Amino acid sequence: MKKLISILFLIIFVFTCNAQAFWIWSPRTGKWTNPKSAPKENPKEELNFGLDLMKSKNYEKAINAFRTLIRYFPKAFEAAEAQFYIGKCYEALLKDFEAYKAYQLVLDKYPFNKRSEEILQIQYDIAERFISGVNKTKVLGMTFQLEDPAIEILQKIIENAPYSKLAPKAQYRLGVYLKAKSQFYEARAELEKVIEKYPDSEWAEPARFQLAETVASISPKPSYDQNLTQEAREKFEEFAKTHPEATLSQAANIQVEALKNKEAESNFIIAKFYEKQNNFASAKIYYQYILDNFPESSFAPQAVAQLKVVEEKEKKVKKK
Repeated sequence: MKKLISILFLIIFVFTCNAQAFWIWSPRTGKWTNPKSAPKENPKEELNFGLDLMKSKNYEKAINAFRTLIRYFPKAFEAAEAQFYIGKCYEALLKDFEAYKAYQLVLDKYPFNKRSEEILQIQYDIAERFISGVNKTKVLGMTFQLEDPAIEILQKIIENAPYSKLAPKAQYRLGVYLKAKSQFYEARAELEKVIEKYPDSEWAEPARFQLAETVASISPKPSYDQNLTQEAREKFEEFAKTHPEATLSQAANIQVEALKNKEAESNFIIAKFYEKQNNFASAKIYYQYILDNFPESSFAPQAVAQLKVVEEKEKKVKKK
């Protein structure tokens, strides 16, 4: 038993000596510090130390060095730079979401930093990588697509600098991306913001076309109310009228014809319903509406034929 106690005492003594050897009192900070993790004499030296680690691709150690700088010199000019380079390290490590968060901290903690515009562009590029599906993560050796953060990043860019040069582009990209994900109502709201908030930007006109396509995508089947279909058609017609030489105007005209055909079909269904109910007057109104408003549609010839059928039915009923 005495031998065991002696061994334990010896272990504790050695551990205590080793611990003391690695901790020293710093009059500058007023704290006990471990020389291995102690900061350099000034923030510039600490920043350069981190940058040297980055150059040698020791990104994890570089991140620790930059965090040490921020912890010990939080008000120094170099603190914002250190936070920026943490983002750079995470990008090099292919950890884009962590990089985005690191860059966002620069904007949040150091609003007067010199890299704001640069950071916004980097964040936009990160969002594009998520949209393109480049970003993936591995869990236990299996690769998984990360939960889509592109929407959060694009929204944050707009929130960070709503009047920046990049804001209308980010707003437009957000709307188009939501449309591609079939989130049509959300896409409609975001595309309308491009037109309302940035009417003079280069993204306003493409947004009008995308908005018309979005509304067309959520327009109901021909058997339902066609207000959204009509709205989409009018948006395409307006776009084609104001941009007759635009590349998209041909696509707009094609969409107009498709939507007209859809409206014609809806009116044809209503006319057939009244015809079956022997409400010939109402049936003729809807068939005639097709001929007056959608004469080029595929339902116009059918409307002509059905008008004759209805008139014959009407005559037979009157004879009785």
